[in-house]
Amino acid sequence: MLDQLAALHAYMFFGIASLLAILELVAPARAATTSVTQRWCSNIGLCLINLMLYRLLVPITAVAFSQYNLSQGGGLFQSLNVNGFVLVISGFLLLDLVKYIEHRLFHLLTPLWRLHLVHHSDTDVDFTTTERHHPLEHALGIFIVFGAIYLFGIPPLSVAIYLLFGTAVAFVSHANLRLPSKLDEVTAYLLVTPRYHGIHHSPNKNKTNSNYGLVLTIWDRLFNTFNDPKIHASHPFTAGLEYYREPQDGKLTRLLYLPLIPLPPIALAEINSGNVTD
Repeated sequence: MLDQLAALHAYMFFGIASLLAILELVAPARAATTSVTQRWCSNIGLCLINLMLYRLLVPITAVAFSQYNLSQGGGLFQSLNVNGFVLVISGFLLLDLVKYIEHRLFHLLTPLWRLHLVHHSDTDVDFTTTERHHPLEHALGIFIVFGAIYLFGIPPLSVAIYLLFGTAVAFVSHANLRLPSKLDEVTAYLLVTPRYHGIHHSPNKNKTNSNYGLVLTIWDRLFNTFNDPKIHASHPFTAGLEYYREPQDGKLTRLLYLPLIPLPPIALAEINSGNVTD
């Protein structure tokens, strides 16, 4: 069953990406402000680099690692004697909480923000933005997830289900599609939606520093980082950063060394005002 779920993840990844590509080309919610060809080449290029990096860094899947860890009796859940349905749900929730905390840290700490700003520099958010992450950020994310699996003994079924849900929700929440307002609003009580996550990609730092959830919106509500999409419903959608908005900033080679470039004065002003910390 776990092998089938792992295979399903690959099919879901490419299937959802292909479907969203067609839908966005046929009926996009917003007109592109920059070259779609360049953006897609850069974002998909980063995706391919990160896929190869994953194969090099961890020649074992997260599900297989979870199976091995449990066979060795490792993890907090083992000592708590949690099992069955409760264990699977707890593992799912814990993984999503870890990703929420990770996301906040990438906004809070300057060295991590310099990596994460590659994702936020996209001025036309669509399904390809989901995979627009610097390879070093991607690598850190891999080790954080594997660390959580190891420390807590998250079961393989939880990992497999989370990968499936995480892939689907992340792609849809970045998609350049307009869901019916009521459907988006109702869904956002539980899951991250395009309108919910769109606020997070705003150039306005107060909006950017909110709605960090990857799959579930409960963490933003619990930890006071929730920014209600209904408040901003009448505002035009804008994305990206106030800096790095020139066409050359979106080139693949530029994105790879962007974290090494000295931050512009406006970015340093954000740091000094509390957007991120040293």
